[in-house]
Amino acid sequence: MGYSNKAQKPKFSELRTTKTGDIGEEIAQAYLQRNGWNIYPHDEGKAAPVDIMAIKPNDGGFDIIAVEVKTYPRRFAFDQTGIDTADYWTYRDIIKILPLTILFVDPFEACVYALPFHKVFDRALFDRNRCYFDLVDCRKVSSLDANQLGRIGWKPTPYYKDVQKFFP
Repeated sequence: MGYSNKAQKPKFSELRTTKTGDIGEEIAQAYLQRNGWNIYPHDEGKAAPVDIMAIKPNDGGFDIIAVEVKTYPRRFAFDQTGIDTADYWTYRDIIKILPLTILFVDPFEACVYALPFHKVFDRALFDRNRCYFDLVDCRKVSSLDANQLGRIGWKPTPYYKDVQKFFP
């Protein structure tokens, strides 16, 4: 009579990873705005292929880019960062129309770094359901302060104990 012993599945917006991602998007948007970009984020609560569309005036015209934000630490065993393989193929479709940059908000590195996906997509290394990019193809664009790191709330695991930071 209406009783179910199944646990209620949380809404996407209530997941810890979604909340962490929202914080990363706020950090990325602030970085872009500080650097002269006009931000057009996707509608909250609706699925979108990218997190942000950004436009910047340039020599009488403008630049426009698609920006995806990932808020998690780089790999601990290699100087690499990664994305889901499904996202890789979505981004491959997007770069047929627009340049796409992935901004990684990385609590281990304590910085934001940019991967120009449209320039390095052919260097991806695939492993099961993930694909990886060498950090050498990324550029540090901003440091994370203690407040931002606290909001992200990442706690290092033992795997990161002996890992050297890639970005100074």
